[in-house]
Amino acid sequence: MPIFSFLLFVFISSFTPGPNNFLAMTYANQHGLKRSINFCFGVAFGFFILTSLCSFFNIVLINITPIIEFPLKILG
Repeated sequence: MPIFSFLLFVFISSFTPGPNNFLAMTYANQHGLKRSINFCFGVAFGFFILTSLCSFFNIVLINITPIIEFPLKILG
């Protein structure tokens, strides 16, 4: 996957409604907008790291599949 497509996906999906955004909205409602800015940046950074790790391990799994395919056929 080209890096631009990946970053575009991460950027768009980090702003769509989901549990992270609802948690950030609740935090901002309870503590105010100024105090919640760091929390929102942390949520966005954490989502980016999580998505990057998933992408990395997916690439590793794709590369290792031909190596472990034969033992899995025997064991399966």
